[in-house]
Amino acid sequence: MAITIRVGEIGDYAWRQTEKLLRAAVLETDGMLKMASPVDTGRFRMSWQVGENSASSTPVPEGSYPSAPSIMRVGYQQEKIG
Repeated sequence: MAITIRVGEIGDYAWRQTEKLLRAAVLETDGMLKMASPVDTGRFRMSWQVGENSASSTPVPEGSYPSAPSIMRVGYQQEKIG
């Protein structure tokens, strides 16, 4: 069934469709990236994050990793949308 879009609503409709497409692409890419990540302790795989200028609520994995750099969230101030 075709939907009816008024001329004044074309911009909003296109924006919503673009957002849906981008969300689907980001989630698909995130899943593929995580599945392709090598697993030793699982820390690297758990560290992938997707967000819009904010840190995710994923807790830091438990354990002691003296030879690994800190995985604290870095660089979110530099992230740009668009």
